Amino acid sequence: MKKILFCLLLLMMMGPVFAETVSFPINPPREYDFKNKKEIFSVRKKMLKKYPIFFSGKYEPTGPVFARIEDGKPWWGLQGIECKGPGNNSIDGASEESRFIDNPFLLIGIDQATVGNSGANARCAGNYPKPSNLKLDTEKKAFSVIYSLVSSNALYTFAARNALDFGAKYAYADEVTGIEFTQPDNVSTMIYEFRDFIHVGNSCGYVGGCNNGSPAQQELDFRVPKGKGSIHFKLWKKKPDTKEQPADMTFEIRIR
Repeated sequence: MKKILFCLLLLMMMGPVFAETVSFPINPPREYDFKNKKEIFSVRKKMLKKYPIFFSGKYEPTGPVFARIEDGKPWWGLQGIECKGPGNNSIDGASEESRFIDNPFLLIGIDQATVGNSGANARCAGNYPKPSNLKLDTEKKAFSVIYSLVSSNALYTFAARNALDFGAKYAYADEVTGIEFTQPDNVSTMIYEFRDFIHVGNSCGYVGGCNNGSPAQQELDFRVPKGKGSIHFKLWKKKPDTKEQPADMTFEIRIR
């Protein structure tokens, strides 16, 4: 009965029975500072209720990715990341992790790999890599998204919080164009196990620490010298025997 109910919900979400593509809205960044988990995960829960692809029942963010988030703490802000750097102003701007938490179907996102440090009085707009056109081909179990970057000279990294939260622990990038990884051993040369989680750390320099993403995963760091590129990930819940093993789902990022 539960399986039948799930299928009906999925069909309702998809619209006409012949539809094969679902388009997801991209929720803009918002402020998390000093809020409790109920407020923080409100948008995520609404999205998962509206699009019951991974969870047909009640969803609670209690897995290893989100379990260590603490109520009432500040979060690294987009202005802090862009130019203000560690200190009391590191939390300025919308909370950077809201880009991923509020967009659960963005299984793999692009994040800045470095923090600007022009000082507390620096003027910055809180620019960040922006996703758009997030879609799912339900028949092929293939997600795709388009990204625009802040600068082609910057160092970026892939953030897989959502993939890991939904059980897709392992990845291999079988098609890469225009993207240069910084490490010889990376997600395009081996089957990689994501390690993303969010906890209270001291990198923000704010007294008492901030909720932020960890750990640094250099195997996911990259540059896009010409400002354009693409990457196609195969994702698995259990570690595959070989890279050629069919994926549980795929995720493609096109950078324009």
